Amino acid sequence: MALLFLSLVINVGLAYQYVKLARMARQGASEILALNERVAAANRDRAVLQALALESIKYAATNREMLRAISPFFPTFQRLGINVNTNPPAGQRPNPSRP
Repeated sequence: MALLFLSLVINVGLAYQYVKLARMARQGASEILALNERVAAANRDRAVLQALALESIKYAATNREMLRAISPFFPTFQRLGINVNTNPPAGQRPNPSRP
């Protein structure tokens, strides 16, 4: 009889451990899903910011005021892998009337 009781206690303990681990696995899966969504959102934001930076740099080639406005962000652009060469294209001379 004692052996039957001991077997029952061990089975209850194992069932409890199984339920606990299954709950932890479910929570881990939902956390991974949430993190994947955050990574996707961050990648979308990065793509939008890169496009905005490129357009700003292109516009700065014709408007020197814009160049002054975006120049503090050049280190960030370089970290994003965006070429910040603001020299005018070949064959064009900078407008001396603009500071």
